[in-house]
Amino acid sequence: MVFDRIFGTYTPEDDAVPLRFGLVHPAGTQNSVRIVFHEFGGLLRDVLRARGWRERLGFLFRPPGWQPPTHPG
Repeated sequence: MVFDRIFGTYTPEDDAVPLRFGLVHPAGTQNSVRIVFHEFGGLLRDVLRARGWRERLGFLFRPPGWQPPTHPG
């Protein structure tokens, strides 16, 4: 709850909506080291594909699931 408030992802509980717990992308292994570090691979991939420092910092410090705004092309 503390981190949800920090990152702006907190939503109050609602009895009408069932709660969902767990990882967004399951690790798919029982290896504890891989479970701890599996999300860093996706984060590193996003940072390397970013189109500038603003996007890199966005991936590192914005809420989970953040995507850069689309640029008209």
